[in-house]
Amino acid sequence: MPKYGFLLRSAILVQFPDLSVKVRFSEERPKPANADDGSPPPAQAPILVQKLLRPDTMYCLFDAAPPGLTHIFFTLPPHQQRFVVGQTLTERRLTVLYREISTDPTYRPRNPAQGLGSLNFTKDDTNPDAVFNWGQRIMNVENYGRELVKKLRDPERMMKDGKYLFEDEFITSAVMALHLNDRILELVIGDLNKLAALPGDSRFQLSTPSKRSALLPPLPRKSKPVQVPRCVALFRPRPPSPRLEAQLVTQHAESLRQKRAIERARNPAPPRQIIIADNRYFDFNIYPVRQREFVPSNTVLPVDLIFSLRQPDPKYFNTPLIKLVIAIPFETIQKKKPSAKSTEYMIPDETNKTKTDDPRPPFTPLLGPNPDPPMPTMLSNMRFNIIKHFGTKNEGFENHLVLEVIPRSAAGVDVSLVRDASFLMSGVEIVSYEGPGVLEPKPYVHLLQYHRFYEKAPLKEGTQVVVKPL
Repeated sequence: MPKYGFLLRSAILVQFPDLSVKVRFSEERPKPANADDGSPPPAQAPILVQKLLRPDTMYCLFDAAPPGLTHIFFTLPPHQQRFVVGQTLTERRLTVLYREISTDPTYRPRNPAQGLGSLNFTKDDTNPDAVFNWGQRIMNVENYGRELVKKLRDPERMMKDGKYLFEDEFITSAVMALHLNDRILELVIGDLNKLAALPGDSRFQLSTPSKRSALLPPLPRKSKPVQVPRCVALFRPRPPSPRLEAQLVTQHAESLRQKRAIERARNPAPPRQIIIADNRYFDFNIYPVRQREFVPSNTVLPVDLIFSLRQPDPKYFNTPLIKLVIAIPFETIQKKKPSAKSTEYMIPDETNKTKTDDPRPPFTPLLGPNPDPPMPTMLSNMRFNIIKHFGTKNEGFENHLVLEVIPRSAAGVDVSLVRDASFLMSGVEIVSYEGPGVLEPKPYVHLLQYHRFYEKAPLKEGTQVVVKPL
């Protein structure tokens, strides 16, 4: 039977809908009573109910309450772990945290959460034993393995009874994967000082008590009720009755109305404007994470792009904003047979252009063919969600990747509240350009702003992105 629970509402649930929840109980956790017929006691489930009521709201019920329930753990699911080279990476330095890994099956680390220490690698293009290549952003696995062996065979910390705790003189793929595996983020609610004294997690989710507890004798009917200590966390202060609450509201309604009238007289709101077709109120820019001048076109690695949507001076409109649509042109796949020439996109030289040259394409692509980057994420404004799809001819955005920035509220959001709607799209493949002269193509990215009651006539604007080789 449920005895305790919680409602969790957080934007983390939207990013990680399969967030893992675990609980820990104390030694005094109440055990289920046995039946008179000698049947085994029922099993106790740590979590009775765990489900998402909404994309940002989780509902959980437990069969024990504090002080029997001591800790609640929120962890990322194991399948969402990632591999990382180090803890910190800058333009000149890489910081790596080494972990305690032993080949002795009987060895238990002193503190699994604490590593052997950190080591800093500085950028040196002339060093053949460098661990990381800053230019190509690639790790040298062989050099990295040698450095790892030195740390795991440290005589001061990794020796016991005259023997190395790590006996191998090379790094296997399993040890490399364990070392590069990023740690799972964990949020603990409870007293951390009492966590070490509790028994470890059981192998199975359902557990039964080790001893059969006897039934308590029934209490006599005429006896006084037993005073059971109650947990303060289970009870809330009783709200006033509806009748008394209505009287309080009536008593203060007039004074609140007068205060609001005085505030409106002192700070009058600016007049609400009517939407005009050529009105531009978002500063729209696209640039990489590390610099804002241009987008590199000849990089062999995907680029992380920031779509900056900022409103320095908030405007007031008579209808709420229901969505922002961003259309990014991408290169189509040629259906002809592959030729020996380069397949990179060719830009004609404007200085040597003649009347016989082919006309320029109707649009200049920014992304490579068939782009499928990960789902973009909002940077600061959590009022919006982002969905993506490929544009169609009916939409007028054929060969475009369309991103829709949609408010969480079904009624939309007031434009005056949207100072920043910027987001990050990682792992973007930029189309490669080549040609005579200095090439600076400027692909045009469309921005459409849809307001309620004006869905058929969105505000249209956009920005040009400067693309050139490094």
